[in-house]
Amino acid sequence: MAELIDVFEEQGNVIIVGKKRVGKTLLGWLLALKFAKHSRAIYVYRFPKPELLKTLPFKVTNIIETSQITNLTNAILLVDEAHRVFPVSEKRVNGQFRDILSTSGQSNLCVVLICHNSYFINRSLFSFIDIKCIKETNEGHWELERPYMKKLYQDILIKGKNKFYLDSEEVKGIQTYGCPDWYTNEMSKCYARTKAEEEEDFFNDVKKCEMRTKIPKGKNPRYKHKYGDRRRWYGKKM
Repeated sequence: MAELIDVFEEQGNVIIVGKKRVGKTLLGWLLALKFAKHSRAIYVYRFPKPELLKTLPFKVTNIIETSQITNLTNAILLVDEAHRVFPVSEKRVNGQFRDILSTSGQSNLCVVLICHNSYFINRSLFSFIDIKCIKETNEGHWELERPYMKKLYQDILIKGKNKFYLDSEEVKGIQTYGCPDWYTNEMSKCYARTKAEEEEDFFNDVKKCEMRTKIPKGKNPRYKHKYGDRRRWYGKKM
């Protein structure tokens, strides 16, 4: 990725999408280092094993509160498992997420989001994402994505842990990267969870979101007519 240095000179927010165990977290750290070459400090949000950060050959600060993010300037913020940090079903959290992304340009804050699925980023937030990185995905992945993400990337085929598709204003295309010595097995498994747990969390969030969207306030799809012989759906007789 040496030739991509200009992509990371200016402030930009990044999302990395892909299935489990394909090198998303490593790619996130490498992109953070690219941004850091332009006088930016590196921060990571709620890193589960802070003691490992001391073993890295560069300085990283672990932050644990969302309120700390608003004070960051000239910095890179790495957020792994971002779909769990900013769940789609939590309006208050999503409001904080919007504030972070919308003001990132003014504070020269580069946010790097790593996730299995970008469903937690709605259309309005998508406009604040400057660089999209697509890793290898599972079969059927794009059926669970936002329509605009599916339209853009469903035909892109990525195979291999050392490859990703980069979509930015300056560069578009498949890129490769290697694994440095400092990225140990312990680092790669810091956020490990079972596949069942991840899928359960994701589908629960999507289900909650869709229920709020489809059922208008005060309307019940099982509403019975007062005489008990008819039913209504959104006020229409069935």
